[in-house]
Amino acid sequence: MMRCQLASSQQPGRLARRLKHTTQRGNAASPNILGPQRRRDPPNLHQRCNGVGAAALGQVAWEPITPKQLALKLGVAASTGKLDLSGCGLRHVPPEVFDITDLEELSLAGNGIEELPEGIASLPCLTKLQLAGNELRRLPTALTTLQDLRGLWLHGNALETLPEDLGALEALELLSLAGNALRMLPWSVGDLHALRELNLAGNALTALPGSIGGLRGLQTLSLLGNRLEAVPETLGALGALRELWLQGNPGLGALPEELGGLTALTHASAADCGLARVPGSLLALPRLRTLSLYGNRLATLPAEALQQGTSLRRLWLEGNPLDAGTLASLIAGASMSQDVTVGLDESQLQHAAASVGAVPIPANVQRSEILAPGPGLFKLVRWAGLAGIPAAARPSATQGAPLAAAETLLVAFGSAPGVPNWAGALKKVAARPEVAPFDVLFVVDAARAWYHGGDAGIEEYAAPLRQAASCYHRVVLLGDSMGGTAALLFAGQATKVVAFCPQVDLARSAIRPAGPAPWRAALQRRVEESVAACRGVVDVHVGTWEHDQEQVQGLESGSVVVHVHPVNSHRLSAELARSGELEVIIAGSLMPA
Repeated sequence: MMRCQLASSQQPGRLARRLKHTTQRGNAASPNILGPQRRRDPPNLHQRCNGVGAAALGQVAWEPITPKQLALKLGVAASTGKLDLSGCGLRHVPPEVFDITDLEELSLAGNGIEELPEGIASLPCLTKLQLAGNELRRLPTALTTLQDLRGLWLHGNALETLPEDLGALEALELLSLAGNALRMLPWSVGDLHALRELNLAGNALTALPGSIGGLRGLQTLSLLGNRLEAVPETLGALGALRELWLQGNPGLGALPEELGGLTALTHASAADCGLARVPGSLLALPRLRTLSLYGNRLATLPAEALQQGTSLRRLWLEGNPLDAGTLASLIAGASMSQDVTVGLDESQLQHAAASVGAVPIPANVQRSEILAPGPGLFKLVRWAGLAGIPAAARPSATQGAPLAAAETLLVAFGSAPGVPNWAGALKKVAARPEVAPFDVLFVVDAARAWYHGGDAGIEEYAAPLRQAASCYHRVVLLGDSMGGTAALLFAGQATKVVAFCPQVDLARSAIRPAGPAPWRAALQRRVEESVAACRGVVDVHVGTWEHDQEQVQGLESGSVVVHVHPVNSHRLSAELARSGELEVIIAGSLMPA
């Protein structure tokens, strides 16, 4: 039986009144608008929440919106210019929506809408259009007539193509297309001159149009988890770009020298891209602070790596077959640039020691062990490195001795951005005097595939996890969003689970990868089975956002405890980190039961 706790010192009744919640919706309306009713009754939360009551979990809506409720929402929208029909069980857009011709913001996220009508052109004042988490396969050409549109959210659909004249959206500043089935982009995408953020993660793109160089105002470009075989030279014309995410494109192979034109770039990742070389111009960028190149085929690096005066502060190179000379140069460069952190694995350090003799390892070289070749990252950081124990006090690579093992393993799963999470928080936890030594295994799914929870590929993650977990008395799984789902997917291997805002029922989630209904159902079934098999408590943390509360409703195992925080955001862990609560939660999970 699931339990629920309010994460607050306030009285339950007082906090429950503060939490955003909806009333349970009634009977379905006309079938041409609404999807089939869900006959499943919601859990009896009054019995399952330790007396807190249904409001603590938001009294999540389980049935489609009624005609009366729809009329009320439309009436409010007519006076406010804002209409929220997210999570209303819609299969089609109600035609009455298009009568509110001065509508400025429209959300239809988290429904089952399969087609956006051409009638969208009757809403010329729209500035924000939220369509995430539907079943759209195409977009109407009428969409491109919305000249005032600034934000367009389409992630978590099934889009295979985009309108050829997409570039006509001249005011568009944000375009989110993650988790679709796009294989190509229209040439006109380069005409979106106002665009600041473009998210194409988790699609099936094999190439980018050369016109992408026309996005001169673009600041963030996310292309992780695609099938890119090349990056156009024109990408180097994006002089305003600050973040470039390319990880998880294993067929990429190389990057063009023209990336040296990205003079504003501060963060970049080309991990798990099959790279055999990287351009020196990339490493020499004047503002580049973080560069992830782990899991490639790099044997050497350009001379620009860790040169005196480099702007780099973090360079991650684990899992590359770097030659001894390159490794020696990197270690020497790290010794001279103490404000730079370089990530190298034990295999690399042992290779350097065997080839060029004993190599003193400076403290700013983060040592780790790569437990599996991928896909994804399996990076084990021992307690000594996590706690900042001086290199002189650790076994050296020349001794070939493993670092001292702890009794507890904390597995930190990465979320949808496809980068290692939790390092900052875990360093703070390691510094707490009451916390016993623990090792950390960072696991990342750079393909944005939800750790293949709905297909046989899950074993590529499950097998290394089983092997790692077998060496420890206690195993704690930690994750947020997609990483939270992973923590639940592999809960059967754990003695404790801490999951923040996970996705469980992807059919009803606006945050999800591309995947058919059977795939989503298989993932949910695996989550439920694994949670039931957990050897300890499964702590699930959510805020007051209805979407996240609904996702945890189906977790019926008696080991599950849901903690509700008065934070109306999916970025709950970030909010808890700012308040200092996150560190306390993680530290508590490491304490023996």
